[in-house]
Amino acid sequence: MDRSRVTTTVATLLAALTLFACRASKEKTNDKEASTTNRLEFSEEESHQKLKDAFSWDRYVSNDYLPIQGETDFSNFKSATGPTKKLRVALPWLVNDQVPALWFGLARGYFEQEGLDIEVVPGGPGRDNLILLLSNQVDIAIASSTTSVIRMLASDTGGEVVAVGALQKEYPYAYIAIDQTIPQSQTSQRELTAEDFRGKKLGMTPGGEIFLSFALEKLGLESSDIVVSKAGTSLVPLTNGVYDYYTTMADNNPRKLEAMGYQNWMLWEFRKHGWEDYHNVVTVLPSTLQNDAESVRAFLRGLDHSLRELLAADSLSAAKEIHPLIEESGLTAELIARRLDLQRPLSLAKPNEDLLFMTEDRWVEAAAILWRHGAIDLPDQTSSPE
Repeated sequence: MDRSRVTTTVATLLAALTLFACRASKEKTNDKEASTTNRLEFSEEESHQKLKDAFSWDRYVSNDYLPIQGETDFSNFKSATGPTKKLRVALPWLVNDQVPALWFGLARGYFEQEGLDIEVVPGGPGRDNLILLLSNQVDIAIASSTTSVIRMLASDTGGEVVAVGALQKEYPYAYIAIDQTIPQSQTSQRELTAEDFRGKKLGMTPGGEIFLSFALEKLGLESSDIVVSKAGTSLVPLTNGVYDYYTTMADNNPRKLEAMGYQNWMLWEFRKHGWEDYHNVVTVLPSTLQNDAESVRAFLRGLDHSLRELLAADSLSAAKEIHPLIEESGLTAELIARRLDLQRPLSLAKPNEDLLFMTEDRWVEAAAILWRHGAIDLPDQTSSPE
């Protein structure tokens, strides 16, 4: 056979295969995009049931290791005796005051009283604490949220962890703005509506896409109604009017705006519009519960003790105890105290639930939100409601 003809035939075949692969990939992408859009056709109730059936939630969420009734009375507490157990505890981010109960417990020796020697391992850029946990570099990881744990469980490359407690009952994600209708020295009482967002500019930090999808649905807006720009960590573009709104944590940036002289900040809080999520979630490996459950119980007792005392304490006094342990963060005791004030309602948001306690129902609801807005996939993602 003519060699040139063979070469031409092979080249033609490769081109055809490449075209077929491109078309198949495009069709698969289009199918996924269509299925993601169609998910919003499911009601919230239908989505909840769908996600309830999709996971064996009792494998991933447990209250069994929390202090039982009687163990939370620390008035006559006796310190543990014998050798201490070292536990490596990973933070959700850099050393700061996001998890004040941990630092307060360390400052007061509550974990030492439980026979534990705690080594704090910072998270941060490129240091996902759940990855550190899965790779056995730490014993406990305090994940930022329920949804961050669910995303990992639902991912193709994720591993299994068990959530054993949550420090805050609600997640403080919000959109923050400056109320231009009042002086900077006044506190805003304004309730934001859809019309307040229409045609406005939002500075969105990385990872904000799922929240934007949720907000648009709740506000009844289209993506074209809001101008979205990528944003960094600085609040200056907000105060200078580059953005009208900025993605934030409701227990963090308000205090920073106050320190800049802006008392007139206002929030659109996701937790007040149906976003179900726990904040600062304690997670461990299943193998740790099998091999060293008592250390997990001891850690949770110390954390419970610390959180109870912290919630009852004067914020500034508590902040002054925490400050020396996180001095590298650059935060003053006054700023730490303000965060304690802003975070307290998050810890007490569910008065019928004990501290650290979680419900499976809220985990299911968090997963349903992620699924409806395209953040996680399930095997039956292409089905449509009847």
